[in-house]
Amino acid sequence: MSILRFLHQLLAFSLEMAMLAALGYWGFLEGKKAPLKYVLGLGLPIAAIALWAMWAAPKSSSRLGQPYLLLFKLVLYGATTFGMHRSGLAYWSYWFAGLALVSVLAEYFWQA
Repeated sequence: MSILRFLHQLLAFSLEMAMLAALGYWGFLEGKKAPLKYVLGLGLPIAAIALWAMWAAPKSSSRLGQPYLLLFKLVLYGATTFGMHRSGLAYWSYWFAGLALVSVLAEYFWQA
């Protein structure tokens, strides 16, 4: 495995973990009352995990093909970027969006 492919896989995994953390943080901030905070704060990451496992995980039997996988990842990363920005993490949302775009496009063109 080349060093570039290894670095891309490291970036992709880091983005996936950051996505879950950011969705949880956003969910806890969006809820106005305690029950809603927990539903959103735990529910958003759990929903992202379920969708990712079903349609984007490398060993999933129902993994999406390109270009649908590209679109799915862009939508999920876009929602995360929106949530980060809305949570007051505008600076970090720009970094996240840029790195996510680089990662998704690199994966798309390596597979093409």
